[in-house]
Amino acid sequence: MDGLTETDKSYVLNEAGLDLRSLGRLAEAIEAIKASLETASAQKDWNHAAISAMNLSDISLTLGDVAQALMYAKQSIKYPEDSVNIYWQMACHTTLANVLHQAGQLAEADATFSEAEAIQEKYEPESLFLNSFRGFQYCDLLLGRGEYQESQRRAFQTLEIAKRKHWLLAIALNYLTLGQSYWFQAQEEGTVDFSITTKYLDKAVEGLREAGQQDYLPRSLLARATLHRVQGRLPEAWADVSEVLEIAEEGPMKLHQADAYLELARVIKAQLAAGKTKKEFTIIEDGIEKDVSKEKMKKLFNEHIAKA
Repeated sequence: MDGLTETDKSYVLNEAGLDLRSLGRLAEAIEAIKASLETASAQKDWNHAAISAMNLSDISLTLGDVAQALMYAKQSIKYPEDSVNIYWQMACHTTLANVLHQAGQLAEADATFSEAEAIQEKYEPESLFLNSFRGFQYCDLLLGRGEYQESQRRAFQTLEIAKRKHWLLAIALNYLTLGQSYWFQAQEEGTVDFSITTKYLDKAVEGLREAGQQDYLPRSLLARATLHRVQGRLPEAWADVSEVLEIAEEGPMKLHQADAYLELARVIKAQLAAGKTKKEFTIIEDGIEKDVSKEKMKKLFNEHIAKA
């Protein structure tokens, strides 16, 4: 990077890391963004330092290192306010809120999301809610509390903004929020009409593929796999979870790996329950369909639980 200023170097390293992240190459991404953070900090360029720390937090969380993610998230909001663009102040607060949520600190997460929305209101008063993937993260917290209608209200409003601005990632994540919210609501109400959930989850998977975001795609695939399993469409569930593992193992995205192994165990359990008299069952391994014995299925069940 000869010829670049130190500020430009920090920017380029961060952007390279984000590109690697979108490809699912998280270990390489984190090294590039660490270099960006070090360069920005040495220059006392607190705006770029905050951005890099925020991105390191996001990637650390996907890698499964919650403690490291929390450390970087807290670091991202410690820089002087007058040295960090107000948009990035909002973004860093949202990052911290999301990590707090994943760490089980729900009250602190909710309060920090509210802080982020208050910061957003200062520079974008027409937007009532956090949008794009930040709005998705807040809705994830709301869904965990059973606030399905509030999640839907937010998703529909921010979906319209995303469509107007052609934000492919934001559009897809809003569909994912809607698919999950209608799914959870249907379970709570005891309804069996999965058509709305299916429509939105299919749109989420398709949209995330189009956006080229390998680090977000596993969430939509896992959600759809769960729906397939409950509907008894077990081969489709196998296919979706197998794709998650293929993506997650390259990262490695440990949280997605754990969720995938747990879901595969549930699929196997469903297969065994549905075919009590069968001697062989079809699975997908390394992208290839295979027929295995009932004993092998039981062994795989235990292996997946242990891996998770």
